[in-house]
Amino acid sequence: MEEGMTLVHLYIDETGGVYKRVRTVAGVWLPWDGLASKNHTHSASDLPSTTTQARGVTILDTSVTSDAKDRASTPSATKQAYDRANEAYSLADQAFTQAVDLKNKIVGAINGKFGGASPDMNSDQIAAVITNASVKRFARGSFNGQSAGAPNYSSGATMSLSVNNMGFSPSRIFVRFKLKDNGNVLYLECFSTASVPQSDGTWALYGRFNNYISMYNLTKQPCGFTATVETSNIREYAGGSPIAYIEAHEWFAYE
Repeated sequence: MEEGMTLVHLYIDETGGVYKRVRTVAGVWLPWDGLASKNHTHSASDLPSTTTQARGVTILDTSVTSDAKDRASTPSATKQAYDRANEAYSLADQAFTQAVDLKNKIVGAINGKFGGASPDMNSDQIAAVITNASVKRFARGSFNGQSAGAPNYSSGATMSLSVNNMGFSPSRIFVRFKLKDNGNVLYLECFSTASVPQSDGTWALYGRFNNYISMYNLTKQPCGFTATVETSNIREYAGGSPIAYIEAHEWFAYE
């Protein structure tokens, strides 16, 4: 007979007793009383632990840092990991946005100076644009008051300037000069300039009583320059015979 979905046989043993027995899937007959009750229990130590290869008892774990392989993550642990992933994504997205903004500003600055960059370039290409750009170099120094005097009151002073410790040959220089007389009276203080090529033939700066300083003959040297400076004779309202003196101070050179 069948009881529920289980095939149950009645049989009589050698003593004449009537019993029920059940056949297992493997075809083995078991006494009905030998079957476990659906309410039976086992201690945890009697049950196998789960592995990645076999079923078994597992422990719920809320850790998001454990690398155990015999435990199961709880929804709270999954939520915590999800929240951290979202936070990391937001930070990465923010960093990406800032990087794009910085890249665009760098490209804009490059194009504002010498051009050749575009936003679709990678970092190596942008670096190559900067490296290969034709950049004008700059240098500065001082002649520390180098001076020269005129031979007499009716002549101006003439002085040669030279710099030979630069890393390039300049096309334009600026020098601060002072024009004085032999009594140390200052008539003119100014920055005079000279360039290569010198298109207008002279660079003269005039002061009171039409006293002037002129720098010319700028010549490029492998690591510097030479130039010539001359002045007017000292011209003053009351006449007299002062002697002209020229002093050279700071200089600035541009490639």
